[in-house]
Amino acid sequence: MNPQTPAPVIKNPKRIVVILPKDHALAIVENLHTQKNINTCNIHRGRGRSTAVSDVVSYGNYAEVDVISVIVEAERADEIFEYIFFEAEINQPHGGFIYQMPVEKTSVFKIPDLSEVI
Repeated sequence: MNPQTPAPVIKNPKRIVVILPKDHALAIVENLHTQKNINTCNIHRGRGRSTAVSDVVSYGNYAEVDVISVIVEAERADEIFEYIFFEAEINQPHGGFIYQMPVEKTSVFKIPDLSEVI
């Protein structure tokens, strides 16, 4: 890409954030890539705890969690949200947490083809 050419942007983007039990994120991101052609994901790890009143045994105990952040076009946001919800089994007890929000602006970054350089 020419340095003077502006980077392409995703118009009207949404961010979907998913909080999952440790070591569950990579499989979800791989499935998003192969099944939904989504390549705009980031994974990081955090620490959290349950605040469920019925979860008396683990209340207060911290556990590592995976956090996925996915940027998608608004037109696909509900489709991808629902896909992740069921694929990650968030509908199951202790499955995790998911939410989405609008994003003001985002750029598309692509890994350059280095085959000519090598």
